[in-house]
Amino acid sequence: MGSVDRIPRRKYHSLLTVREPGYGDPLNVLAEVGEILSFGQNSLSLHSISYGSQTYPQGFKHLIDFTLNPIPRWTYKLDGFTVQRSLELDDEQDIVRIGYEFSGIRAPVTLLLEPYLACRPIHQLTKENPFLNGLIRQERDGVSIEPYPPLPRLFFKLIGRPSVFDQAGRWQKSVFYALEHARGYPDTEDLYCPGSFRTTIKSDCTIVLHLGASELTKSKSLFPKSSKIYSFSANLKKVASQFITIKKNGTPSIVAGYPWLDESGRDTMICVPGLCLSLNQTGLAKKILDNYGNVLMKSTVQNAPSLLGRPQNVMLDASLFFIRAVQLLGEKSGKTAVKPYMPIVYHILDSLKQGVDSRVKVTDDGGLFVEAGSYAMTWMDASVHGQPVTPRHGYAVEINALFYNALSFALNWAKEHKHSGFANAWKPITAVSKASFMKRFWSEKFGYLADVHNGITADFSLRPNQLWALALPYSPVPKKEAQRALEKIKQYLFTPLGLRTLASADAKYYGQYRGNEKDRDLACHQGSIWPWLLGVYTEANINLLGIRKTRGELKPVIERLEQHFNNEACISQVSELFEGDEPHTAEGAPARAWSVAELIRVQEMLRED
Repeated sequence: MGSVDRIPRRKYHSLLTVREPGYGDPLNVLAEVGEILSFGQNSLSLHSISYGSQTYPQGFKHLIDFTLNPIPRWTYKLDGFTVQRSLELDDEQDIVRIGYEFSGIRAPVTLLLEPYLACRPIHQLTKENPFLNGLIRQERDGVSIEPYPPLPRLFFKLIGRPSVFDQAGRWQKSVFYALEHARGYPDTEDLYCPGSFRTTIKSDCTIVLHLGASELTKSKSLFPKSSKIYSFSANLKKVASQFITIKKNGTPSIVAGYPWLDESGRDTMICVPGLCLSLNQTGLAKKILDNYGNVLMKSTVQNAPSLLGRPQNVMLDASLFFIRAVQLLGEKSGKTAVKPYMPIVYHILDSLKQGVDSRVKVTDDGGLFVEAGSYAMTWMDASVHGQPVTPRHGYAVEINALFYNALSFALNWAKEHKHSGFANAWKPITAVSKASFMKRFWSEKFGYLADVHNGITADFSLRPNQLWALALPYSPVPKKEAQRALEKIKQYLFTPLGLRTLASADAKYYGQYRGNEKDRDLACHQGSIWPWLLGVYTEANINLLGIRKTRGELKPVIERLEQHFNNEACISQVSELFEGDEPHTAEGAPARAWSVAELIRVQEMLRED
């Protein structure tokens, strides 16, 4: 991840980030490569580095074009000749290739390529220190360095022209990251340059710098030239694969977002329908569900922190979204595909009923209640000073809607397959669940559902969480009331980029998402717009208004998000959220998996066959 002008602005900007077992966070290995070209009396650079008060060198001044299709390419013009820089990541190894195509060469040009190493966890910064091992080892066709044993050895080689590596270890000090400064984090670090590759360009040619945490045994360098224009839908499907990773043990997983998010049970279960099922990757979906299902059969979602949450959170909606993913798998592939997962579905529901987590209980009237505490229990999980900003303890509306849907789905399956034990245990609770849901959440006065009920009083802050009660196949809300609630959501929460998390007239509303971590967490779910909510919003609209009206309403939203995808924030990605106030600036993680996943699913639901 980086910037078009190549000025590093985040500690996460990197050419090569790797994950090594036993080291927790991914490692930012290679921050940048500096390129210095000398010809005649001139010396110019292609790269750019900010030091806070100044930016030097200023390679962006020579940049005349940038394209991202099919891979990133920068074109520089320097005194009569051009250099096209291409960036390519290996699909199978931790290797990055940087190509330099020279055109219009009339006199010799000396090129220096300087790797700038960070070699630290992605959330941290590094400073000059005596522990870095700068020893260079000559390899068969390149060099290598092992900066901090036992971190992985790094390999470098230059192909396409004869070259030498000049060892001259030095620290590039006080590199400034403007976006870290704006976000209230440490913003300055030192990068290590072990030396430089030196070569002379005498005629038009292409050279390729290979850098990796794996031995460079392959010299594959395709650098595809295709500039085919794809539709927005096709481009979304292409970037979906960026969130799918294969662990060292061979199991697939879904990264919640880039650059700072990791695997999360909730995010994974929300993403499986869009990133897998909508792309006809049923096998991949099953592998992910199998992996999570194995954990769930040994515990509950709350007791599986490595996969499905952290102990300080009650991420019980992840298990309910697991059931929803199984339900959608059945819609896609039939009952045969669902059958292996039904014991897990039964286990999840039975565990909740048995009170495996003492904070969570199933009430006699079919509700799902979470005791108050200093933990977040839903996707609105931002915390300040150890306390959730939107605690939502008690009965949360989407949790209870998902629970009712899961119960109804499982009970119907149990009846159909004569699983009398499960059916007899749950039938009395399910029978009263629908009526108690409406009694607990519905307001005839307001015309919409409460967001949460603490067991005594209801909180009628107008939020989008009630959409699940309107959208799920087994809805506890009668159609007339559901249509009224949907109209309120359209009127006060719907925007061209997604759904506000709180109506702007509410005293708790934050229209801007900026400042330090505390300020951002206060705004995160108090008015910020989340595009992933368009998935459940689309389902609710189709259920209540029909496909034709839904297509017409969402067409400009899709077009606006396409503009964002092509031109804003992280190009060719969909941001985590947008500010509630106009002009709705993109904020949060610049690439969020569930934003992409649900947008893919929206387009599938709206597709005209």
